[in-house]
Amino acid sequence: MKDRLKAGLVGCGYVSTAHMEVYSMLRDKVEVVGLCDSEAGRARTLANRFGIRDTYSDHKELLERRDLDFIDICTPTPTHAQIAVDAAKEGVRIITEKPMARTSDECRQMIEEAQKNNVSLCVCHTRLFSPSVLATGRIISENNWKVHSCTIATKYSEVRFGRRDWTLQRENGGPLWEMGSHAVYLQRRFLGEIGSVFASSRNLNFPANDRFGVLMRADSGAIGMIELAYGTRRGIEVYTCSIETTSEDEISLDLTTESVSVNRATAKRGFAIGWSRKMAEDLKKMYKSRIVFAARFIMSPTSFYRRSHLNLISSFVDRIKSNSRPPVSGEDGLRNIQVLEAIEASAEKGIPVSV
Repeated sequence: MKDRLKAGLVGCGYVSTAHMEVYSMLRDKVEVVGLCDSEAGRARTLANRFGIRDTYSDHKELLERRDLDFIDICTPTPTHAQIAVDAAKEGVRIITEKPMARTSDECRQMIEEAQKNNVSLCVCHTRLFSPSVLATGRIISENNWKVHSCTIATKYSEVRFGRRDWTLQRENGGPLWEMGSHAVYLQRRFLGEIGSVFASSRNLNFPANDRFGVLMRADSGAIGMIELAYGTRRGIEVYTCSIETTSEDEISLDLTTESVSVNRATAKRGFAIGWSRKMAEDLKKMYKSRIVFAARFIMSPTSFYRRSHLNLISSFVDRIKSNSRPPVSGEDGLRNIQVLEAIEASAEKGIPVSV
């Protein structure tokens, strides 16, 4: 296998910048040889920024290149399946942004075509590779803890990320698919596979529902809860995860600052003393995490924010070279979509739905 793989990227919108910044960090492993977007001007703008010579307005033109080792799909969700199928037919490996596709049937088409043509297919479940999630996995493993419950709160707004109209449309899945997909695969990471869901949703600001409350039951019996909100005014991102073990120890993650804290269960009595001590400890941890976050951001904002993408894409490239299974398989992406479909169905019908 050659030292540097040649990649083509399709879709030059918001998330493509994250991917291109990662490829800039992986210059010794990857060379991006072409960018594609249906809006030619957008492709050229991104190409000029990162010094890419060739741009295309149709992904099939990009796939006609004979030097591509893999294609990176950063387009709106409903377009993923067709681009991936076309790439697989050309023998080109695939990495695609989450969610994998708009339906589980489309996911199966992608998997089938990739298997038929013997090409690897990877899905960008990037938060699995963030430092806080990796550290939490090690803590659980080292202590041999069994997870009893997991609660995730994820709250964003267009103030924080800018308005991306396509992500807010019903036909594209809305905030549930755009942001809820992260929460779903994190629940699956800590609880195991999900057996059933019960969801409620409402619409406040956008065409698609933008508020969700989801209760999950894993095959293991563990319980998961997701609070999802997307608004117009919230300028601060809220992205937290709280995991309780069967030993009653608790792990808290802030996925914005990438901080992790462990609260050990104690049998000491005394509400006032215990509460005041815990409050003091929590404040100390909060201020420490904010100081570390600010220092890392000031010193190297790009590398700080792109660590999860860097870890995933670097692993994908390494596994291409070793001809091994991608870090997040198509089958794993399919399972995530099946859970999202069950959440949609439960919210619509008002009843629990099996996955």
